[in-house]
Amino acid sequence: MISKRVLGKSAINNIYRFPSQKTGETIFTESTLEFNACFHFEYAPQVVYFESQPLGFEYYIENKVHIYTADFASIDRQGIRRLYEVKPHKIAIKDSFLHEFKAKKEAALDLGFELVVIDETQICIKPLLDNLKVLHRYVMHECSEELHRQIKSEVLSVKNVTIEDISKSVGHGGNLTCEICALIAKGELGSDLYEPINNQTRVWVL
Repeated sequence: MISKRVLGKSAINNIYRFPSQKTGETIFTESTLEFNACFHFEYAPQVVYFESQPLGFEYYIENKVHIYTADFASIDRQGIRRLYEVKPHKIAIKDSFLHEFKAKKEAALDLGFELVVIDETQICIKPLLDNLKVLHRYVMHECSEELHRQIKSEVLSVKNVTIEDISKSVGHGGNLTCEICALIAKGELGSDLYEPINNQTRVWVL
């Protein structure tokens, strides 16, 4: 294995910073696409940890040694570690990329890791990505223990309850979208994130 690559200031690439509540760390990335991928890792229930620019490794093409560092590594609830290469779709389908990626994938498997490629068709899903960004905006929103208890009690007692229903009942007409999104972000409430978050969003207790 090769030493971990540390991203710093670059005259070529912008460095993006993603503050992760899941890991307690700031994740550094080199592209908007990688930055957007962070939202999926952050709010995927099966992912317990992720990092950018993990330890690199060697791979061979035509008997020549090359050094490779994946864009991300993750660990899931079963303890399985995966590596990820993030690429625009137009690059990920090129024969030259696929030829090189095959060599990287085989080298990763020899080390006991699965290496997969992800592109914008998996990352920039609407409205999922927008919803994940909303959750991230409110994940640190303060919610008192009493209000927290009242919201969860309302969700448990009313079938197919919406954000609007909870706001009218618990918030006495005041909008509780911020508080409810914070609870969704923390994994205490669930909702269909493939539908836009609004007053008609239905929520449930996980």
